[in-house]
Amino acid sequence: MKIFGLALLWLLAWPALAAEYSFPGNLPAGCVDNSGGSYSCNTLALASGDRLDFGAPQPVTVIVAGALRGGDNVLINSGSGVSNLYLVVNGGLTLGVGSVLNATVQTFGAGAVTLGANSSAGGSISTETGFVAVGAGARVGGSISTRTGYVSLGAGAAVDGGVSTVAGYISMGDSAFIGGPVTTEKEGYVVLGASARIKGDITVQGDGYVSLGDSAIASGNISTVNEAITLGANSQVAGSVGVSQTGAVTLGAGAVVGGNITTQVGDVTVGAGAMVGGTIGGVININGSGVITIGAGGRVYAICCNSANASCAADSSGMDPPPQVCPTAVPANFECLQAGAGYNNVLARPDLRNALYTKLAGTAFTFDLVALKTDGVISTNYAGAASRNVRLEFVSGEGTMACASRTVLAPDASQTVLFSVGSAGRKTATVTLNQSHANLRCRVTDANLSPSVVGCSTDNFAVRPSAVMLQASATAAAPSAASLPAIAAGANFTLRALTLAGSNYSGQLRLDTDKLTAQLPAQDATVQAGGTVGLLQPSALPANASALALANYSEVGYLYLAPGAYRDDAFTAVDSALGDCITQTANNAYLADSLVDGKYGCSVGNPTALAWGRFFPARLSLSPSVLTAACTASVPYTYFAEDGLTTRFLLTAQNAAGSTTKNYSGAFAKFNLENYFAYGFSAAPLPAGSVLASSSVAPGGEWRNGTAWVMAKHQISRPTAPAAQTLITVSAAPSDGEIPASAALPVGDATRLRYGRLQLKNAYGSELLALPVPLEAQYWTPAGYYTTNIDDSCTVLSPGTVVMRGYTKQLNACETQLLPARAVTLLAGKLPQAGLVLTKPGAGNAGSVDLSINLGTVARDKTCLSADESLASAARQPWLGTDPSARATFGIYKSTKIYTRENY
Repeated sequence: MKIFGLALLWLLAWPALAAEYSFPGNLPAGCVDNSGGSYSCNTLALASGDRLDFGAPQPVTVIVAGALRGGDNVLINSGSGVSNLYLVVNGGLTLGVGSVLNATVQTFGAGAVTLGANSSAGGSISTETGFVAVGAGARVGGSISTRTGYVSLGAGAAVDGGVSTVAGYISMGDSAFIGGPVTTEKEGYVVLGASARIKGDITVQGDGYVSLGDSAIASGNISTVNEAITLGANSQVAGSVGVSQTGAVTLGAGAVVGGNITTQVGDVTVGAGAMVGGTIGGVININGSGVITIGAGGRVYAICCNSANASCAADSSGMDPPPQVCPTAVPANFECLQAGAGYNNVLARPDLRNALYTKLAGTAFTFDLVALKTDGVISTNYAGAASRNVRLEFVSGEGTMACASRTVLAPDASQTVLFSVGSAGRKTATVTLNQSHANLRCRVTDANLSPSVVGCSTDNFAVRPSAVMLQASATAAAPSAASLPAIAAGANFTLRALTLAGSNYSGQLRLDTDKLTAQLPAQDATVQAGGTVGLLQPSALPANASALALANYSEVGYLYLAPGAYRDDAFTAVDSALGDCITQTANNAYLADSLVDGKYGCSVGNPTALAWGRFFPARLSLSPSVLTAACTASVPYTYFAEDGLTTRFLLTAQNAAGSTTKNYSGAFAKFNLENYFAYGFSAAPLPAGSVLASSSVAPGGEWRNGTAWVMAKHQISRPTAPAAQTLITVSAAPSDGEIPASAALPVGDATRLRYGRLQLKNAYGSELLALPVPLEAQYWTPAGYYTTNIDDSCTVLSPGTVVMRGYTKQLNACETQLLPARAVTLLAGKLPQAGLVLTKPGAGNAGSVDLSINLGTVARDKTCLSADESLASAARQPWLGTDPSARATFGIYKSTKIYTRENY
């Protein structure tokens, strides 16, 4: 990787600083000033610590066309009052932990409002179909209203005003607070956690129950229409409690109702030490049917059971008044079905059924218990005059054994359910099953009769665990090629699948390879699928087991797992075949562990997309191919220090199993093919003082699908003393700094190295004739002398490198010139034909000139390629030793020939 690229990646890794925006002034991206205190934004995404200030003197309106999402500690209008800002959001509004929002907020459509823990919203909040979720310790200074969305307050959260919904529920965590009335209009329950408080009435106008946790406080009245009102232990209601149609009222031990209790059809249970009417006494009115039960120490001033035509039984002392009961009917069987669903008489219509949908472990659900006559018709007079307790249990749905003989599988969920007077033979029960079960039935037992009446649901149902959390040690931040941790492809990493709810679930999560994609290796700036998907192991992952230390992935880069990549489609088989859970894959509804249209997803799996990585090759494999000597004669060789010994070989990125990692290319191929030192080249055996080094030409190659054909040139320096011909082997141990280098491997066959030189010999002759100058290439022999290198038909001599100086006598510069003027290649170690020739200087120009060849790298001295002197060029052939020299003499010495004759 280039140094510039590494620096850029380093800079990009720094976190962004918090931004400060002002209206008017420095607006966030996508926001427009419409003037007059009106602004509009497309979407508004605020990073943690961002701040929005509204300095205009008049009230400001900001309309966000999409969502408004903020990180932790975001400050919106924190320096001004609520009346200064009206915020309209057409999408959701989400603020992280510790944020501040001073505004009146309105969202439209399905836009939800989520306030992080310990946040503060100074004004009122209203939504249409979106929910409002207030995190633990957060505070809303105004009121909250929704149409069909729910309202959820975390532990210790507070709302200074009232809370109202049209068709949603209202849930308060432990110690939460609402400073005004609480109302639901059409449907929706109200639940107060332990020690929660409401300073106002609680009114449920449609179908919905009210439940107060232990020590919870309601300062007004509580009323429902068709559902129960339940007060936890030591809870307090300052006003009265009433159910206008059907529903029971239950006071836990030590609970207090300051006013009266009234029901139409429904039981009233006063726990031990509980009080109705406080210290002044109160009345329990049952205007229809139901059973009144008062525990030890319970205090009620008077009881009225109008359905039995009985007058109020007053007891001014308030001590244990007698219970009032109405006649009951004897059932023949019981059935369980979805809460509020129409009952089907399966004895009369076997083609019909009473469905029980898939439930979620650890989450409360409701369903209806129905008392039946022998013909399968609802026994509407059951508990008509006196409330009846029945035992509700959950038993195995396997096999065809009798209902009473089935094994109880969830003993912790068994409970007593009260059919109150006027219940018309149907009772809604609220149950939480903390463990998961693949096949259950509900069982109802009335032990008040002899023999006991026992009935099981005709429909089986599953209690599925929550969605799967996949925990892997491969957690580098995608898609950066530098993120850590880094894991070798094919090496083991840890993997675990957990379910928060239903932790007894031990199903096998099967891998769906169609849900896997891989990062495109061309770049690592943005997540982009398109890379080669490798093999992910294991193919089946046991849930809620110890971390699996043998998970592995065979490719390089990042693996992306879509929702449902690991999942169990079989656990809810008793429901999925009948449509009692969601099988539709659109929007991943089949994985949902929250209700979607009243049902959970049929499949247990990871509900969110995941990125695993970063994976890098386990090793770089080298496949030797060709080693080419600098001179490829019949006997190939290379001179010591000659630049041109060439190796060509295949480099392959591999995983731990030895397979090619095809994604090792582009941004993920960290091995710089042009970096000679990355290859870990070595050569042996080398004479003393001889060192392997890079050529002047950098290595080259290109990564494609995890492989690269590399060409690298080398030079091996001359030994400190002449050395005989040496056979050496070039090896490589490549590493990119992350992939460990393997043992050095040869990149080709052994090759010859020769300690060489050029030799010029003295020459003399007539000034009237051209003078050849002998030159040959030589190398050092084992016998300890130089010999002609007859294999050298490679060395090129350029006459321009011949230095001419030291002219004597009558011979002046360039009166003799070099021929030929073009470069000449040696043949069998010598210049071909006449070789290096000096032209005749002519009569009167006798004398000598010293010749040498400039083998160095810098042009120097003079030469004569024409009648004018020019600078002698650099041969750049250091492998031929020191510059050879000789003297050419014209006309001074006589020829050694005495007589020459030709015979014919």
